Amino acid sequence: MKKFFCLAAALSLVLSFASCGSSSPSGGDHRIDGTYPFYIQGQTIAGLPLHFLDGVNDLPYLEANDMVGLLNLLFQLFDSQMQIKISKSGSVVTCVRKNDTYHFDTPMTIDFERDLIRFEDYNVFLMKTRCSSILDVTSFNFFNNQGKPRLIKRMPPTYLPRFGDPLIIDFAKYGIDLPIRDGKYLIPLQTVSDIFIAPTFLSCLYFNGKSVIFESDLSKKGLPGNEASRNLYYAGNRGERSAALAQFGYKELCMALDLLYGLKEQHGITSFDRLFQNQGAVSLSVSKSVAPNYSLKSWLTGPSALDADKAIYHLIGDFLDDNHAKWLNFSYLVGENDAYQPNGAARERLDANEKMYKAARESAIASGKAEMGYHEVDDTAFVTFDAFAVADAFQQDLDKYYTDNPDTFPDDDTIGLIMKAHKKITRENSPVKNVVIDLSANTGGAADTAVFVASWFLGEATVSMKYTSTGALCSTSYRCDANRDHEFDEKDTLGDRKLFCLVTPVSFSCGNLVPSLFRESEKVTLLGKTSGGGACVVQFISSAWGTSFRISGPQRLCYMKNGSYYDIDQGARPDHSIENPADFYDRAALVTYINSLR
Repeated sequence: MKKFFCLAAALSLVLSFASCGSSSPSGGDHRIDGTYPFYIQGQTIAGLPLHFLDGVNDLPYLEANDMVGLLNLLFQLFDSQMQIKISKSGSVVTCVRKNDTYHFDTPMTIDFERDLIRFEDYNVFLMKTRCSSILDVTSFNFFNNQGKPRLIKRMPPTYLPRFGDPLIIDFAKYGIDLPIRDGKYLIPLQTVSDIFIAPTFLSCLYFNGKSVIFESDLSKKGLPGNEASRNLYYAGNRGERSAALAQFGYKELCMALDLLYGLKEQHGITSFDRLFQNQGAVSLSVSKSVAPNYSLKSWLTGPSALDADKAIYHLIGDFLDDNHAKWLNFSYLVGENDAYQPNGAARERLDANEKMYKAARESAIASGKAEMGYHEVDDTAFVTFDAFAVADAFQQDLDKYYTDNPDTFPDDDTIGLIMKAHKKITRENSPVKNVVIDLSANTGGAADTAVFVASWFLGEATVSMKYTSTGALCSTSYRCDANRDHEFDEKDTLGDRKLFCLVTPVSFSCGNLVPSLFRESEKVTLLGKTSGGGACVVQFISSAWGTSFRISGPQRLCYMKNGSYYDIDQGARPDHSIENPADFYDRAALVTYINSLR
């Protein structure tokens, strides 16, 4: 947070291009400017200059210079300063960004007359400088203040990336205008959020009529630190959308989902506009005057913000239904409503399975047959955790993994648990010959921790990914520092011990990624049932009127075989099946079974 305050003054300078006050009417049209507070984690960073056209006060625009300034600020806060040059010629704005990883510059052009944006390489243009590849799944800063590597080391590339095709976003096809007014090159704030902010920082720009809030999850069970953002957001005035916002919001939503939803072909979706026109939401309760038909498009384009939010709720639960897609919260215009909880048949199945396996485990723990965290039974060590998580104290200071005693690391911190387990397993005269990672009730979490776990077992873990919007393909390899010596070598592995992983249909997202990497490596024996899938990185997204939700994003996790990439959404199939949930947690019986497999 100190870094935010230190850079606040810089933001004020960066975003000093726009004027304040009202501009003169031009050709019967007019533009109104204003500066709005910009919040991150509940703290005011600076004022953000916004523009409103033709008397519409709920549809803000950013000037192109200010958009670049905002991107520069966010990169400074969450990565490092980006080097980007902007120039204007007629109706075209060109931005060229320097990339030090691949050592070439990549341009983006915005044609305000033709209403389109062209990226020569979208992935390179928005790549974070701390990433080692265009599709690096990790996000931690892996160097401390002394420049020593910590936790995870990205290895030199074994596989050259396949760069994606140029990306052209044709706003005219969606009926979205990129206007020039009084010499100002204006881009809708929501478009900036959807194309630049959300895919890069996994957060959105929420405008509530009073301020702009940078946040990902606005649900009450959201990410740590989001409560202040949520309170600020819902302090906006309630009401209905303007007709202009309703029409723009629908078109923008179609564009954003076409660009960012990573499972379109699996769901048979060629166009979200077509999906919205073809699908109904019969349980919506609205005025008969909204539209003569009952398609989702009717609700999304009608005057009621509540019904538009409900339509997104039904989209998530009834039509996408992929577990990563999740309803988070209503627009500020509507206010929070606890009656609407994440729904969908897939989520109900996951919840039912999770309840069943956890009940079997709790029974085993009560009878002394199993434990959470680290547990040794005869010659076998079990490491059990239900989420790939980083405790708050370690999120604030990654060096604590090196300064604190690993015996004190909490079991709800995955990296700390692995470090603690590694110390115990590799101790002098250790009896441990088998190591089992129990992901039977693990529903996912932070990718960095998943990479750490996979690297611990495999020595070097390679994560492959496809970016669905561009077709880019990339494999990135990692090693971990399990023994905390800032070296990344064989001492961080488990040597010749036998490695196993317990999986079930509950093993979802990162709980599916890790066994998929194990399966691909053929170094780890999978026990249980096929894991639950979840191939795409979670993408937080919002509507132009402020609905908060998330989808399966365009970064699709894969495994590579014979030079081809295959996504992991079907789950990892076990080498040996375990049918009865109780048999997962009778550790003594499981040890006997494991030793019989030799």
